[in-house]
Amino acid sequence: MVERDAPERGLRTPVKIAVIFSVPMSTAKSFAWRWRAADYKQESTQSFSFYYECVANAERSGYKVELGRIEALSDLASVTKPA
Repeated sequence: MVERDAPERGLRTPVKIAVIFSVPMSTAKSFAWRWRAADYKQESTQSFSFYYECVANAERSGYKVELGRIEALSDLASVTKPA
């Protein structure tokens, strides 16, 4: 968890960070998006076809998504990775 300033209250409040990752879909040669807490304490309960839907769900659950941290946890990552 990261602490951010909350100037209106004069406090530092913890911010929960989420990481977006891809998962392979068993029904197609494609992938879906999921999110999990950076500390691994919570994970999305569903998969999303669109990245922005996944981000919105994480934010509704009280998490801040670090857009620079996208993880590829599927076989598709090895196909798209430069040699």
